[in-house]
Amino acid sequence: MTKQRIQILVISFCLLGTIYFTILSYQVSREAEPPVMHTESLNQVIGRLAGNKAVDCGRVPVQGNRDVVDGCSVAMFKAGKPFYARYDFKGIDSRIAKILLRTPQGKMYLLHYDSDPSGGSGVGEAVGEDRCLNPQIVNFAGQQRVECK
Repeated sequence: MTKQRIQILVISFCLLGTIYFTILSYQVSREAEPPVMHTESLNQVIGRLAGNKAVDCGRVPVQGNRDVVDGCSVAMFKAGKPFYARYDFKGIDSRIAKILLRTPQGKMYLLHYDSDPSGGSGVGEAVGEDRCLNPQIVNFAGQQRVECK
């Protein structure tokens, strides 16, 4: 191999590497965006985003059975109707929940709720919002559910 061919190969690999890492860093930065935080209450955010005609698919308590709520979410997602569904989780010193929500315009969101993110000092609840760019119906343990991807 000539010296000129080696130089061309080295330059080509450097260019490809630069392009690859540029694309990778863009993708990582998009996925790592922090959620939008709201000063409104959880019910206000749900009402504003989902609208007054949204179907309330229900609430799954901590370690509760989610079949009915998932079934409603899947049905509303397939029908293209606005809905919201709440899934509660065990927090250390507050109530934690994730709320899957579809707007009347068809946008999907995953809301993150913490009743007291300060660890008990009573500053009030926090509601974060992530936009689902590619929501999908997936099969999990023989049941369908809508996932925010």
